[in-house]
Amino acid sequence: MKRLILPLLLVLSLPLLAANEAKPKLVYSVDKYDPKRDPEVDLKQTIALAKKENRRILMIVGGNWCGWCRRLDREFKSNDKVVAALAKSYVIMKVNMSDANS
Repeated sequence: MKRLILPLLLVLSLPLLAANEAKPKLVYSVDKYDPKRDPEVDLKQTIALAKKENRRILMIVGGNWCGWCRRLDREFKSNDKVVAALAKSYVIMKVNMSDANS
């Protein structure tokens, strides 16, 4: 009976170990829609970061006022497959689009 308990405990604990693994994190060069930022300067910095890390750039133009932008943020952060794909290949840059910077 003792021989069965240890392997059984190990098998039962594997899902817990997998759940504790570090999830990939999204790489943002700019992570907030801010009308005070200069998108041209941000883009230059984003290009440098993307080259350094051998990634593509995903530029999201929107704003805090945009319901679709907020929905996209939630999807990016909650869907593990999306997070893994973005974290592997992209630097994300947000650009504010509003009357404040038009």
